[in-house]
Amino acid sequence: QTVAADSPRFRWFSLHGVWCAWWRRPSVPHEAAWYELHASGDGIGRVKEKMTAIPTRHDAHVATWVRHHARHLSRNAINKGYEPQALHEYSSTDGNPTHWRIRLKHPETGDKWICPMMRAGAGFVLKEPKFENGKPLYALDRLNYQPHAKVWFVEGEQKADALAKLGLLATTAGGANTDDHADFSPLAGRTVTIWPDNDKPGIEH
Repeated sequence: QTVAADSPRFRWFSLHGVWCAWWRRPSVPHEAAWYELHASGDGIGRVKEKMTAIPTRHDAHVATWVRHHARHLSRNAINKGYEPQALHEYSSTDGNPTHWRIRLKHPETGDKWICPMMRAGAGFVLKEPKFENGKPLYALDRLNYQPHAKVWFVEGEQKADALAKLGLLATTAGGANTDDHADFSPLAGRTVTIWPDNDKPGIEH
């Protein structure tokens, strides 16, 4: 996989005279890895071997900070018995977060509480950014870094994440009723397998 040397995912350093880099993998949120790089004659770095995989303190701190705000903004639903299920991060093609989707579920009724969250100044609000060309697909950075890979299109971020853990490239527009406002251009020219939920809304989706 080729990534620009000035990518924000890279952090260069020298370890005993060997150039190495910190690289955050887009397929695994909040995980980072150290790689040993050897520069070739044309100046292009070649990954020799993975040295170790560690979550960085910065990423862990940011993740905790985002989760704190998500819980605070959804406190009314939590007080009604809803329990946090997941916090899904949407990003631009380069991996920078654009917004999040908070997912709660009531353990007794099974009702879901799903709401978008975005940055607003120094804090967050329950709102979604405006996108001129339609809402971005989930895991957009994964799609960008694997332009020729087969894609699984599912209903919901949880399914996309589950397939990602199995090593598959998956995305979603969010839910069964969000396709009309999504930007599907990242899937143009690609082989896509559609995997619907096994219910009436899923089949319609």
